[in-house]
Amino acid sequence: DTVGQETVNYRYTGSFGESKQFSAKITGRDIFDGIAFDSKLSSTFGVNMADTWGRNYNFNMIENTRENIETSFARVARLGAEEVIVHDFVMATFDGKGKADVDLSDMGYELVPDIFANDFRDEGMTQDDLDKLARVAHADGLKIGLRFNLALNNIGDYIGKDIAKEEAEDWARITSSKNKEWVMDFLDKWEDYMLKRAEMLNKAGFDMMVISPTWHPVTYQPYEAEANQRWTEIIQNVKQKFNGKIAVQVPLYSYLRNDGVEDWSKYDFYKDADTFYLEMQHLYAGNEGLVDPSVDKMKGYFSRFLDDVEAKGDNPSMLIGFKSFKDSFSNYSPYHPEEYGRPEVAAMVPDWEHQADIFEAFFQAAEGRKNIARIVVEGYWWDDVMEPDTKIRQAISITCRSKNAEGVIMKWGQS
Repeated sequence: DTVGQETVNYRYTGSFGESKQFSAKITGRDIFDGIAFDSKLSSTFGVNMADTWGRNYNFNMIENTRENIETSFARVARLGAEEVIVHDFVMATFDGKGKADVDLSDMGYELVPDIFANDFRDEGMTQDDLDKLARVAHADGLKIGLRFNLALNNIGDYIGKDIAKEEAEDWARITSSKNKEWVMDFLDKWEDYMLKRAEMLNKAGFDMMVISPTWHPVTYQPYEAEANQRWTEIIQNVKQKFNGKIAVQVPLYSYLRNDGVEDWSKYDFYKDADTFYLEMQHLYAGNEGLVDPSVDKMKGYFSRFLDDVEAKGDNPSMLIGFKSFKDSFSNYSPYHPEEYGRPEVAAMVPDWEHQADIFEAFFQAAEGRKNIARIVVEGYWWDDVMEPDTKIRQAISITCRSKNAEGVIMKWGQS
């Protein structure tokens, strides 16, 4: 992964050990050339690893994220990151089925660490996993945090089906209105799970835990006020157990415009956390159809967006991630790189220059701002494998690893 002003050469080891190399031309922007430049980026810079854990994450049945902790964290540190975030996996098991299942009509479930059989890829982290992750991160000079992916369904059932359709149907159920008893019961169970995980994270030496569920971020309407009170209590109770920082994640556009399924004017619990994250992957409307937008044009968009964020006066942290297919800035896709058999995904044209331009535009827009606590790049993959060595279309995915954007991010991270 040597870098220069004209060409970036990224080298990785393929699935069977052979050495591969990609070269990509760089035009219209500087990349990291080995000398840090003097930027005015004051936010803490971090990297969020791809949200997968355990074996089979590239659908080859033999791979395991545990084998790539050292190499991945060393590379994250070279990007100039100060912290790294990883994902733990939780599932709701109904009626002792051993798999998650979307059935929110009753409270007869428990929250347990995810298992490989639920979706054929992700697993809950063990104490040994947490110990090693913290040890390696700290040895590389990184602080380490943890996010929790919650599965209220059996993701493995998506295999062989229309994933986008199945996901949309599950999402509609998960974000539907709920009765008060269910809301209070879920929050009691989630608090209990967080308190147990806090003890494990303390033992491992983690620096932060993000206690909001992601993947399936449960909504609580029409009982937002009651949920707000419970979340305030949960934050305080976990703070008493966990030695590090407590963070939560807040829906971006609900926070800015209160346009989600919940009434976010009734929420303020996030102000009791040490920080809260806003995740930016789906952009504001109004950019549809833009063809090959310039860095300056995208910078203008991001500047207006960050003005709105800063105007709230809360000093949030930002999670950012942008896909690497042609004109992805202005063309939202609901499909995942794992859906390699879907015609829409197969037809996507990789454009690593465009992804690099998006990141450059964002960092330029963020430069000089004092009210963005952190900027964390999401989706950093656990190895360098690229198609055709894996069926997943990593060439169009959110990861910046082994793509042009990695040089741009390193430039800003090292500044």
